[in-house]
Amino acid sequence: MPSQFTLWAVALLAALLVGCSTIQPDFEKAVQDDTIPAYEAYITKYEPDPQATPFVAKSRTRIRELRFGQVEAKDTVPAYQAFISAYKETPEATEQITLSENRIRELHFESTQQQDSIAAYRKFLQQYESTNPDSPEVQTATVRIHELTAEKLKQASELRTEKLKQIFAQAKQKNSAASLRLFTAKYRKVPEAQPFIRQAKVLIAELQLEDVEKHYAQAKRQNTSKGYRGFITRYRIKAHAKPRIDDAEQALEQLQFDAAKFEALKNESALRKNPIIVWKTYLKKHRNDSRFKQHVEFAEIRIAAYTTLYFHPNGKKRYVGQLEGDRFHGQGVLFTATGKVAYAGEFQNGYKHGSGQERWDNGRVRYKGKFTKNQHQGKGSLFWENGRPQYEGLFAKGKYHGKGTLFWEAGRPHLQGKWRLGQPQGQMTVYTNAG
Repeated sequence: MPSQFTLWAVALLAALLVGCSTIQPDFEKAVQDDTIPAYEAYITKYEPDPQATPFVAKSRTRIRELRFGQVEAKDTVPAYQAFISAYKETPEATEQITLSENRIRELHFESTQQQDSIAAYRKFLQQYESTNPDSPEVQTATVRIHELTAEKLKQASELRTEKLKQIFAQAKQKNSAASLRLFTAKYRKVPEAQPFIRQAKVLIAELQLEDVEKHYAQAKRQNTSKGYRGFITRYRIKAHAKPRIDDAEQALEQLQFDAAKFEALKNESALRKNPIIVWKTYLKKHRNDSRFKQHVEFAEIRIAAYTTLYFHPNGKKRYVGQLEGDRFHGQGVLFTATGKVAYAGEFQNGYKHGSGQERWDNGRVRYKGKFTKNQHQGKGSLFWENGRPQYEGLFAKGKYHGKGTLFWEAGRPHLQGKWRLGQPQGQMTVYTNAG
């Protein structure tokens, strides 16, 4: 007769055999149902059984897939966030979590696009730019911020333009140079006002033109130095009067040249000092005006006949250095009529030739480098009157030629590259005045 232990062992073995016989069939039934409750019921029933471990794992995987499918069907931020929260500690869910995070970013971006505002895009970038800088959404948001900013600036500019248009119309309606000048002064720094300011200046010139013509005709009838000087003094700073100012200056110069020529010839044989003073007075007024070049040259030739090569007509030294055949040749220094150094360096046959320096009236270097027959040639540097560099590089025939850098007056680079006779060639590097 079997013992009690034997009976217990037989019963246990029978139970195990029954359990083993249902593990796979029950899993197949759950697969057939393919629902979360079916898989969860299977896990609850068989999770303690080691022999069911593979099927339990498959059940969990399928539950995760079904839940992710539900999340995708809802396609909402809260749904994806809930999925991530549930499976963030599950290594097997890494891909689905990544998909969820990407979709959350896409949904946030879609919402941002609907708002389509600078604030919304900035908020989106604040959330995602550091973690996903290369994502299409981040790049698109960045571009859109620039576009919206440009649109906003454009709209503001258009509003300002319309307002200025109304104000200018009111000023123009008054038909007064004073009202137009007031508009110009008030809005001179407003970019949108520049077209109106240009119109205002034209209108001001037109309003004053009649007065200009009247006074010029009066000076012309008088045909005296006093009459022309009075006209020039009255209208010198008026841009609209420039053509008549030019006419008056030429007429005045002709009167003064004729008078100087007469006085010089009258006193030439009696006393040489008088002609020098006469022509010196003339040149002081007209030396730097290219319109009177021939008269100036005549006066200079006459003065040269009464003075030495070393001195200016006012008696101040003109040149100190070496000569050859009555021409500047070798090392020397040229001075202005006020006694300031104008050039120091090498000469050849009367020309600046070789190494040398030109200087501004304030004593600072204007150009330092090579010369050929008075022109900048080869390597050299130009400087602004404030002492900062204006151009550094190569020259030919007195112009930028070859590699060189042009600088702003503040000393910062402006254009860098190759030049040809003063003109940029090929690709240039451009710098703003702010650096």
